[in-house]
Amino acid sequence: MQNHGAAASAEARKEHMKSIKEEKAAQGTSTHQRLINNFTANAKHKLAAKREIHDMVNYVIFLALFLTVAITSTNGDDLFKFSKLVRSHLVVKNFQLVNTSVYKSYADVSNLDEFYEYLVGPFWGAIYGSDSYDGDETVYAATNASNSSVNYNRGYIGGVGRILGTIRLGQVRVAGQACDNLATLGSTWCLPEYSTSTASTDSFGLGHELYEAVHTHIDEPSYISITNRVYPGPAFTVEIPNVEAAECNVVTKANCTVYTMLEELRHNKFWDLATRAIFVDFSVYNPHCKAVAVVRLFLEQTDGGGVMPSVSIRPFLPYVTPQTFQDMFAIVCESLLYLVVFHQAYVAVHGLRTVGFKYYAIRANIANDINIVFFFIVLGLKVLTHASLPTEFQDDVYVNLRSSANYDYLSRSVNSLNCFLSVLKVFKYLSFIPTFSILTATVSGAVDELIGLFVMIAILLFGGSLAFTIAFGSMLRHYSVVINSFYSLMGIFTLKFDAEEIFDGNRVLGPVFFVVFVSLIILVIMVLYLQHVSIIYSYSSLLCTATIILINYEAYIHSTCSLRALRMRTWSKRKRNCLPKT
Repeated sequence: MQNHGAAASAEARKEHMKSIKEEKAAQGTSTHQRLINNFTANAKHKLAAKREIHDMVNYVIFLALFLTVAITSTNGDDLFKFSKLVRSHLVVKNFQLVNTSVYKSYADVSNLDEFYEYLVGPFWGAIYGSDSYDGDETVYAATNASNSSVNYNRGYIGGVGRILGTIRLGQVRVAGQACDNLATLGSTWCLPEYSTSTASTDSFGLGHELYEAVHTHIDEPSYISITNRVYPGPAFTVEIPNVEAAECNVVTKANCTVYTMLEELRHNKFWDLATRAIFVDFSVYNPHCKAVAVVRLFLEQTDGGGVMPSVSIRPFLPYVTPQTFQDMFAIVCESLLYLVVFHQAYVAVHGLRTVGFKYYAIRANIANDINIVFFFIVLGLKVLTHASLPTEFQDDVYVNLRSSANYDYLSRSVNSLNCFLSVLKVFKYLSFIPTFSILTATVSGAVDELIGLFVMIAILLFGGSLAFTIAFGSMLRHYSVVINSFYSLMGIFTLKFDAEEIFDGNRVLGPVFFVVFVSLIILVIMVLYLQHVSIIYSYSSLLCTATIILINYEAYIHSTCSLRALRMRTWSKRKRNCLPKT
């Protein structure tokens, strides 16, 4: 019995020792697994940080090149001053006293008769009548061959701008339609609003030769008026020279060929009630800054009556000829910029092919890819700008630079969006700085909710635009159509809302609409917006604090596990040294 009990006790001790060894082995295995997991997570974190640093360096290089190109291309104000000079001579100059009894300029033209007076008055004076140059031909002949004293004269506007080719006067017309007239002796023919179905190309005029339609306008870009109506190029045109006859007497208008041509347009009724859009097109070249200003005086005559004048002056640099070190430096930087853009496009396509549309789960990738697409659009528009330029310039034909100017205008517009998107990506990398991490997290967390807020604002603006157009559209220009009302109501966000004019327009609905609209926009939406951002900011602050605590806790666990592993290795080594050798 004693032997049997001793054997059982020994067997129990063996089982106990075996269980202790298994527990120690399991503990060692779990500790080892935790160490492996910690090291793996640390390696992934370092790899992600390395990628972010690599992306940040690439972005810094891209931004430096882009800002260099953008600043060098917008550093000077030559284009602005040149366009302002042309505008001041054509638009700002007042009518002569023989043409009107009140001070009036191009912007005040309200009917066709006043437009005819403008052509033979300020327009003829600025271009032909020496109002924008001294008109002394003898001084011009004496100084033209000298590089120390140069005096530009006939054919120039503002003294520095050479008019390229002829000046084109044009229009688009509509055909009359039978209609009812409440007046007993009124006409039974009405002229509708312009469209492709109502446009007319029939011959007309009161002179010996009728005005015939032309087809040179087909290749021109469409023109959008200030009332958001779209018009093609002129269907009927008359071209006048860019210089007056040498024997012209500026004071008496005797022997003035161009002046006579303008008077004939009035007598032959080139523009009449059937005219829906009037075009005065020409291009001005400034040899000093190598710029061309494409000028269009545009007057719209709708079926409502009267004309509405506007002016479009689009200056651009048609031919890039590097002459200075700054020009060469800008070209080199732009070439390097597009190399970086091509590399970014390759990385984006590779990421999209690798993970599919999950690539856009990161919102920054959406803005980045849109930015890349815009860069390629700008490049294509620049190619079209130079490809559509004429190969030669003649004084006796109209030089059409409208397509090139339009492509240049579009490229600048798209490039302005590139500026916004390129600089906007800075916030992606500011999130690594603790000072900005809360702010960037607040903006990121509020995106989804802000979309709903913007939808609410859009609905209110749309409803308000309809209401204001119906109530005030017949009295106030700012609310004449829905799109004008939309723009006017958006001014409330910048505190540029004219409440007095709607009060005068309707003394009942004006105050009611103002109070209701301001209450909905300011008192409700803005309060909800600020409250929501405050909640997101508090949440982001707590999230950042929790992240810091978690990082510190992981560091503590990592150091504790490492210390325990070191102690276990030291204990095992001491145990082996204490055991007797066999």
